[in-house]
Amino acid sequence: MLKKIVISFYFLMVLIPHAIAGTLTTSVDKAEIAHGEPVHLKISYEGDDGNMLQPDLSDLQSDFTIYSTSTSIQSNFINGKSSQRREWNISLLPNREGQLTIPAIRVGQYKTEPVNIKVLSAGASATKSQPKLKKGQLVKSPGFSIKLSINNEQPYVQQEVNAVLTILDERGLVLQQRPEFVNAENWIIKSLKEPTSVDKNGKREIKFYYALFPQKSGKQILPTAHVKGFYMAYDDTDPFQQSMGGIFRIFDVDVRSMFGVQREVLLKTQPEFIDIKPIAEDNGDNWWLPAQTFGLTANWVDSRPIFKVGETVAREFVMTAVGVAETQLPDIEFSENAKIKQYPEKPQVTSIISDNKVISQSIVRVVYIPQEAGEQVLPEVKVAWFDVVNDKMQYAVVPETKITVTGGIAPKQVTMPSASNDTGEVREVLPSQQIKENFDDKTEKKQYVLLVVIAFLAGVLLSFILMRKSSKSEKDIKTSEYVALVMKDLQQEDYRHLRDHILVWGSKTFSDQPINNLNNVAECIHNPEFSEQMEKLNSILYAGKVVQLDKEIIINILKKEYKVKRQDEGDKPLPNLYK
Repeated sequence: MLKKIVISFYFLMVLIPHAIAGTLTTSVDKAEIAHGEPVHLKISYEGDDGNMLQPDLSDLQSDFTIYSTSTSIQSNFINGKSSQRREWNISLLPNREGQLTIPAIRVGQYKTEPVNIKVLSAGASATKSQPKLKKGQLVKSPGFSIKLSINNEQPYVQQEVNAVLTILDERGLVLQQRPEFVNAENWIIKSLKEPTSVDKNGKREIKFYYALFPQKSGKQILPTAHVKGFYMAYDDTDPFQQSMGGIFRIFDVDVRSMFGVQREVLLKTQPEFIDIKPIAEDNGDNWWLPAQTFGLTANWVDSRPIFKVGETVAREFVMTAVGVAETQLPDIEFSENAKIKQYPEKPQVTSIISDNKVISQSIVRVVYIPQEAGEQVLPEVKVAWFDVVNDKMQYAVVPETKITVTGGIAPKQVTMPSASNDTGEVREVLPSQQIKENFDDKTEKKQYVLLVVIAFLAGVLLSFILMRKSSKSEKDIKTSEYVALVMKDLQQEDYRHLRDHILVWGSKTFSDQPINNLNNVAECIHNPEFSEQMEKLNSILYAGKVVQLDKEIIINILKKEYKVKRQDEGDKPLPNLYK
């Protein structure tokens, strides 16, 4: 008898948990979907402990992207008994095509049953497969279609390709964000203008406009566009909703927004490959610049510049390219000139959109500081570019420019007295010519020849004395005067001239070091406070920042360094004349 009681008690204890256990069920809204469409998984639980449960979705992440999740709880109390129903609605986007299994999901101590679904190729119907889409053909989802069309199937590498992303909408698509491109590592993508939306025959046509720049040659895949959104859906087979929809449409009210639920949509363009042509062979070692049009101009900052030794003159070079991204513009190369120092600034690069084309521009300001007086030549500036319209190399050229530099320490030309020939014509005669003619005619004006020779030698001696004096004053006086100019620039907040005068001061003070920019000056001085001020000046000039310079630090350090440099030069031993 006791044995029967024990056995009965044991079975009772086993059955009680099952009696109070909850029930867990799963379902999907579709067994077949096209790739790019979401599948909606519903997990339902009925029991007393629903508040304490949460599904573990980690096993889904291998084959699915969890698009959204939501939950709802319904509690009932009937005939003294309470019950609870909890639902989790999970929207999943398949990561691949084919037969997929939504794995068993653990919810607390419970576990769902696996669910099998079939994911068809993008653009396929949910009832049967369709042939593979041709290039440029619409990729369709129920109520939606999308395609990416381009204007050039065989562009050169880095050449602009215009693209239009078209979405056809029949169900009231609401975009959650702008389209995103994947597989775009080898492309530069720029938006050309705001999207357009046009209603046609009950359909809405949405277009986005882009410029694509391929960065690698060969067979490349076009960037794939992803469009995320949702639409409001309701049951079309429900007679009540059909009748209510007809009534509300009379008043121009969309019944879906009143009775429907949100359905997520993910649209993807059809993967396509295009052939990207490599750099043209005749480009040689030049920077590769494929453009529709290209121009190079140069303008003096002052309309009528005056060139003087040691004084700055500025010139701006402007490159303008159509069909080129701003990052593809080259740096201008300037030929070195020992008689004129050049200080190019950092290029100011911009791009605009005009007539659905990317137009990029680079402005480079160059500061010239003549080192010698006389006739000088600024070399030509040439930029090579490839004309994609005519399929050939072109060159944009700023011709060489002749200038006259005055002042400074240049030797002065000796002008000799004029002589006249038998016809009475007056002409200038160089000393060597004058001496030769007089020695050929020994019978005429021997005293005059002697005077000419003496005058010539006296002129040479005078020029030598003047050059020594000018050279000394240029080194000992002019350098110190630049400190006064720097002080004046700081007071007037004339930062461009401040930069120029610091560069000239540096080139004179540290003549044995290459001085091409403010950083070079700071490196020669080795003072952290001065380096900080030069960084601030650079940020004012090139980054457009509004910062305050410490005038005392700049002036005091320039004065101190100049005195130290002078002292160092004075302490140098005399050259070993007898070595």
